[in-house]
Amino acid sequence: FDRQQTHAISANLVTRLDGGDLHFIVTHASHNIGYAYDEDWTYDGFHPWGYTSFDAYYRDVDTNTVELRFVSGDQWRLFNDTTSWVIGTRVKNNKEDLLRQYTYADGDFVSHYQPITQALYGQLESQLTDDLLLTFALRAENYDFSYGDNAGLNGEHDSTMLGGKLALSYQLGQQLVYASVSRGYKGAGINPDQNVSTDNRFYDEEYNWNYEIGMKGRLADQLTSRVAFFVMKREDTQVSDYELQYRDDGSAEFIDIISNADLGTNQGVEVELSWQATDNWNLSFSGGYLDAYYEDYTRADGITVTEQQQAQAPEFTANLLSQLDFNESIRWNVEVDFADRYRFSDGHDVTAPSRTLVHTQLSWRIENWETQLWINNAFDETYYTRGFGGFSNDPRDFYEFDEPYYQLGNGRQTGVTVRYQF
Repeated sequence: FDRQQTHAISANLVTRLDGGDLHFIVTHASHNIGYAYDEDWTYDGFHPWGYTSFDAYYRDVDTNTVELRFVSGDQWRLFNDTTSWVIGTRVKNNKEDLLRQYTYADGDFVSHYQPITQALYGQLESQLTDDLLLTFALRAENYDFSYGDNAGLNGEHDSTMLGGKLALSYQLGQQLVYASVSRGYKGAGINPDQNVSTDNRFYDEEYNWNYEIGMKGRLADQLTSRVAFFVMKREDTQVSDYELQYRDDGSAEFIDIISNADLGTNQGVEVELSWQATDNWNLSFSGGYLDAYYEDYTRADGITVTEQQQAQAPEFTANLLSQLDFNESIRWNVEVDFADRYRFSDGHDVTAPSRTLVHTQLSWRIENWETQLWINNAFDETYYTRGFGGFSNDPRDFYEFDEPYYQLGNGRQTGVTVRYQF
């Protein structure tokens, strides 16, 4: 099963002052989450060597945030009235209590995890000329978490991270040309499974530098475009791996973990085009090329990787959308979506083959009513959403041969959606 119940509330108070707007934002969310699955993937009696195992996770998560932000108005602009500014602070407090009930555990596993984030940020936007805009932003964040469980593990982490952005944009006729440099980060964390080895229990924060140049705007009366070139250099790259542990009966336990590689690089180009072919027919295209890899990483199985493609990072992606309006009430959409082959995980070599999916939708609107007839994956293509490898979970071969396992994506789906707008 996979179920979740959430209760949330938020408030956003805006006070207009002489010099600008003061924003006070408060949110609270409580989540009751249950997730469980049949770890052996089969039924009782499937094979004499088979086993039966059930794994259930129950989480209670409370999230509270408080943010105070001031946005300057015209009267408090800086540097000869050329620069608007924003300053703010934000606090986020999470509490996560976990109860795990697992067939092979000696008893229930209970843990408490509490990360707290405190941030201070600011931004300046300077209109250097009528066409030239400079943006400068900084964010300092303290990330502190504590962890404890009934298996005897307790840990704390406290770090302060600094990020920011410097961007320059120029309005060149109907085109906006821009360049930016930014620094980002991801906080450290813990792998919560109690069976993870001590060496892999905690992972470090990641830092990255991002460089981007691009252009967007109108190329012709009926054609708009966006092109961006980017390079991201990552330090202590957080990667998804897994530990494989064999039980006495020969069956395997597959434990997802996050670990750190020394370096990572994400670089490529993105293109978007929109063409109003006729008054009632629009064609749009988006595509990308991505070269993403990490370097110098020792996997959980002990294998040292000098360089490897990052997981979930297809080299080429593309999307084509045709939108045809027969009249003011009836519209027909056809969408073609392509993704190149990619690795499922950083911890094994199973890959998803390239796939092309076609979707279509016919909609018609009458006053406040809208009806949509839709078909997803119109040609019923077989494709995979998840993949696992490097272990055996099949008792028929006595758990001796590593093989891939896949989770299938949805086949052809047809449906009708009716909406009424009050």
